[in-house]
Amino acid sequence: SVNVSIIQLLQSDFVESMWAVVRDAGIPPEHIAFEITEGLLMETFEANSEKLRLLRQRGMKIHLDDFGTGYSSLKYLQNLPVDLVKIDKSFIDELEGNGQTVPLVDSIIALVHRLGLQTVAEGVETGRQHNRLTCFGCDRIQGYLISRPMPEEQVLPFLRAYKPRQDNSST
Repeated sequence: SVNVSIIQLLQSDFVESMWAVVRDAGIPPEHIAFEITEGLLMETFEANSEKLRLLRQRGMKIHLDDFGTGYSSLKYLQNLPVDLVKIDKSFIDELEGNGQTVPLVDSIIALVHRLGLQTVAEGVETGRQHNRLTCFGCDRIQGYLISRPMPEEQVLPFLRAYKPRQDNSST
């Protein structure tokens, strides 16, 4: 996954330059995902959406990052050329309690699935959060529950040895 800034997205040659990097690196396009925030997409929505559609036509994925904290409406979500929605950590942090966030996260996941998209919960730190997200049908998680940030040289050995936690505790 590659984060994209507004400066990059607004460049007229954004699609061609991204395609050139992927092609020159010899990476299969289906292994590349561009992460775009809601706010970034709202800047000249039509032009940005078209650029993302072109990347998707070439096999690359588009992920909507930090969902729920930006300014887009559900109408925009319906029309965005995205493959996956990343639910912002601020919602996940509040899953520990029994407040309004629990049904909201459940509803976001259900809505996103009904649109034919996948979900990722950002910032999952506890087994209880993971268990709730699993019950809601969240497709993937990321966060400290899996791993803290690590130096580059430790990533491949970690991935080779990684076994998902079977944590059913409420920690």
